[in-house]
Amino acid sequence: MNSRERVIFDEIMEERSDWSEHQVRLATILAREMLRLAQAQQDLQRTGYVTHNGRGNPVVHPLVRVLDQAVKKVCAYRRTLGISARAQGGEARDIARRRAIRLQQQRDAVRDEDNLIAFPTQGDRT
Repeated sequence: MNSRERVIFDEIMEERSDWSEHQVRLATILAREMLRLAQAQQDLQRTGYVTHNGRGNPVVHPLVRVLDQAVKKVCAYRRTLGISARAQGGEARDIARRRAIRLQQQRDAVRDEDNLIAFPTQGDRT
């Protein structure tokens, strides 16, 4: 593993604390794939998304396909390792729904005078 891959690998390893040996191997592959993705993005920014074939006709740069495949691989490895947003908290709509339920429960609890649990309130209640 080179130094750039190691930096990415260390960032991945910080996501969780309970890694099996197999997951560490997958995290290594993920780090390499993420570096490949970053390099493809830089190359495309430098050269552009359109190139010309042997006849001079404009065509989509071959790196676009490489970039697309790298993104899919990175997302798949992150899901496999349980470090994607979906794996950690679910879909965004589910997270928003749970947040709304929790806030409503807190509002209801604040109204209950016998409640012994301290909840944050909106503004002063003096």
